[in-house]
Amino acid sequence: MKLTLIALLALPLAACGSFNVEADQPLACLTLQPESITIGDGTVSIVGPIVQTWPEQERVIPLGDAIPTFILDGAPQDRIIRLVSFGIQVTSGVNNLNWLQNFSVSVSPNGGTAVQIATCRGCVPAGATAINVPAANGDTNLADFIDANGNLKLSFGGTVNVPAGTTVPNTFGGRVKVCVSAKVKKTFDELINGK
Repeated sequence: MKLTLIALLALPLAACGSFNVEADQPLACLTLQPESITIGDGTVSIVGPIVQTWPEQERVIPLGDAIPTFILDGAPQDRIIRLVSFGIQVTSGVNNLNWLQNFSVSVSPNGGTAVQIATCRGCVPAGATAINVPAANGDTNLADFIDANGNLKLSFGGTVNVPAGTTVPNTFGGRVKVCVSAKVKKTFDELINGK
């Protein structure tokens, strides 16, 4: 609706090749299907007391399913996609996330240094079955990391703190949810002609 209104208002100015149109999507969320999330090395359960690293793992987020193509197809310098939040919801295998001590999310360019974009330290309420971590690095433009198919590779991991007398499975079923904001600037010709 917003884009249609902008386009209609811009019609009288179509002859002006330098006319720019800005479009934004303040919030776009994508929830992946439940899958197995690994929190320990090997295949055996984690028996407390123990503090250990949650192995970093990667997920491919198909942002093309949540963000309009005209935003994803923008020139790199004319599109901005920012992380709003990253969440995990337990679907099976564990009763809660009490054992989660620290958690972080990062993104990496191909062959480049990872950039941390969300972090959580001691932020899991007792008995919580889900976490929703707000973005920690608001300057990171995720458009720089999205491939030609609209996919974004994120890595996440952290620290597991299992208290004495507690056993946590090596893996649990979980659902990842990613929310982003997006903005693009295009000329009127680019928007109408799909360039």
